[in-house]
Amino acid sequence: VLRGLKPCVIGIVLATGLYMVIHNCITFSGGVTADLRSGILTAALVAVMALVKKITGKQLSSILLICISAVLGMIVYGI
Repeated sequence: VLRGLKPCVIGIVLATGLYMVIHNCITFSGGVTADLRSGILTAALVAVMALVKKITGKQLSSILLICISAVLGMIVYGI
């Protein structure tokens, strides 16, 4: 049971993450428009994750990534 549960949880987390990225970066009201600030924040977070992985060889902590995204969000969108 546990061997089958792990891929399901990974799929659910991935689907939720993609849903959040798509619905925060693209606005569907009155047509399809892209939110440039959200796209830049998402790209910056992906770049930070890749850079840390390349330099240290380790994954970035999820909690640290959430804190970084919170700080970047406050800087870009204002407190």
